Amino acid sequence: VNKAPQTITFIPVTTSYPSAAGTFTVTAMATSALPVSFASLTMSVCTIAGSTVMKLAEGNCTIQSTQGGNANYFAAPAVSVNFILSNPPVLTETFGALSMGVGNTTSRTFTLTNPNYFFTLTGLGFSEPLTGLAVATPNGLTGSCPPGLIAAVPGSNSIMLIGGTLAPQTSCTFSVNVTANGALLGP
Repeated sequence: VNKAPQTITFIPVTTSYPSAAGTFTVTAMATSALPVSFASLTMSVCTIAGSTVMKLAEGNCTIQSTQGGNANYFAAPAVSVNFILSNPPVLTETFGALSMGVGNTTSRTFTLTNPNYFFTLTGLGFSEPLTGLAVATPNGLTGSCPPGLIAAVPGSNSIMLIGGTLAPQTSCTFSVNVTANGALLGP
């Protein structure tokens, strides 16, 4: 019997996982249709059991796929894929006053932090609905989260950040004045 060659392809080749999720699944197929095995080449960053990768730390996770062949196929050349595993940003919020009555105004401060040691986070954003509050007139916006756009339209019931970028181990802070327009706000 003449053995045939075979190759391995990862499907799909998604290589960036910026999330707090501890696991994700990888898929690879051999042209022979024989089963593919996986191994982690970066055990301090990730491990793998079957096709489930477990994130252990921020960093580059390299998963190698192999297929040893059989009586009809030669072993496939090993294929490795590098996955970037980063941590999500951390958002903290504070109020300028612990409680306030209807019609009173205070500040609401947002700090977005990149906890990663090696990776810049891009395209950052969030939308914060305001329950019992509205953006004050004027909004008193101070601070920024470059190059992001902060949307705090006076009278609106939400505050948004669109398109922020944070280098590793940095943060950005901005504040917006809000006015109570509903029930009393308190801790």
